[in-house]
Amino acid sequence: MPRNSDSQQFRNEELLLKVSPAVDRSRWDESRYEAFIDELCGTREYQKEAIRITLRYLLAGEYADLRALAKANYDDNHTMEARYGSWSGMERHLQMPDKLSASLDLATGTGKSYVLYGIAGSLLVEGLWIGFWCFVHPPLLKTASSGNFAIWPPVQSCVTSCHQRAE
Repeated sequence: MPRNSDSQQFRNEELLLKVSPAVDRSRWDESRYEAFIDELCGTREYQKEAIRITLRYLLAGEYADLRALAKANYDDNHTMEARYGSWSGMERHLQMPDKLSASLDLATGTGKSYVLYGIAGSLLVEGLWIGFWCFVHPPLLKTASSGNFAIWPPVQSCVTSCHQRAE
């Protein structure tokens, strides 16, 4: 059967939004929570990485909202342009673009609750509160079968949104 020349295939990891590790360390020091994360996650490095990346995204001040993270990734990743056609095409797929929000996608049985607990506990210490929405969806995408961490705008497993600084 001939392939449809109009169809394109994309690997999930080509469409992930990556959080830059280059942050102002005087503003955000990830090592502050290492003892807590180590105790919480033990040897599950993928959980530790998920917590660290999410905290960096929410607390380092590099991104004002999901739209800023997505735009930085779109500008650096030509696969996203091929997938969405334009920045406005990608922007239409963002959920809660004006919030500092993200979707954390970890495979079933990899310990999402540990990750969410680690994020929430750390944010409370920072004086922030966070909203979590968890959705069950059909396994349409196999993005984290090995326990890899992903921030994925068009598919939701658990969405976090950092709301406000406590007084």
